[in-house]
Amino acid sequence: MGRKLRFVPPGGAVVEVTTRTVQERFLLRPDRQLNDIVIGLLARAQKKYPVEIHAFVAMSNHIHLLLSVATARRLSRFMRHFNGNLSKEVGRMRGWSGQLWGRRYSSIVVSDEPEAQESRLRYLLEQGTKEGLVDSPRRWPGATALPALLGEAELTGTWVDRTGLCRASRGRKAVDAARFRHKVTLILTPLPCWKTVLPADRCRRIRAMVEEIEAATADRHRKSRTQPLGKRAVLKADPTDRPRESARSPRPAFHTASVEAWLHLDEDYRSFADLYHEAAGRLARGKRPSFPPGCCPAALPVLPRRPPDPRE
Repeated sequence: MGRKLRFVPPGGAVVEVTTRTVQERFLLRPDRQLNDIVIGLLARAQKKYPVEIHAFVAMSNHIHLLLSVATARRLSRFMRHFNGNLSKEVGRMRGWSGQLWGRRYSSIVVSDEPEAQESRLRYLLEQGTKEGLVDSPRRWPGATALPALLGEAELTGTWVDRTGLCRASRGRKAVDAARFRHKVTLILTPLPCWKTVLPADRCRRIRAMVEEIEAATADRHRKSRTQPLGKRAVLKADPTDRPRESARSPRPAFHTASVEAWLHLDEDYRSFADLYHEAAGRLARGKRPSFPPGCCPAALPVLPRRPPDPRE
């Protein structure tokens, strides 16, 4: 079965983006250097291809992002820059010469319902507890938006200008690599449903959400007589290892809080897909296509250059 078309409703939408490592290996195992790079590359990608970042969390074998994007093309460019550069940096850190990502990122549109958006935010925050790794979102040692969402710290990371460093290294003089390391700050934007909520109230809601996750986690472990793996064990994991079993569930078409919102998005997607396939058909027949707005259009064919006519 082929992939669904990359779809963002007209006017933009909130999307949940997930990217998983190849074979779900722990190549993103948290440490201070990796956390610094993840935040720095997110900030750099945000500057080059502006999107609104609401929340994120980097687990040992996948990354979740909650974004607001205007078009599927903008999302594609943002993710290509972030995933491509993170793949290179992780390869340098881990000595990993193979590919980092198992496949292209997946993006799922979230409806404009407050319940749906808050539910996806909670889903990101509870990643470490849901998988039995830690007993609180506060104790996850990887890169996460939680400190900034709680108003406790800024999200500052490092971006390395590899292009500038490479050019400078071609000369005969010694290069100071520190000149090409830049501290950058990641800007978080409130969820659309919280745009009118005061910052102090947003922090209070996040704090209440975290406390609910902690209580539910403690209750689950008490009933099953288990314990979280623990922060120390997470940090000691071999980056080349992978989980014995995968608990992944089928990917939903959309994230909504009501059937009505799901049907509305499904109708929008079907109309969009019809227009897209019609344009792709025109392109295949050599005619000028008209792709629907907001999509990530197929690339136009590169025509061979006509050899010069000696008579001209």
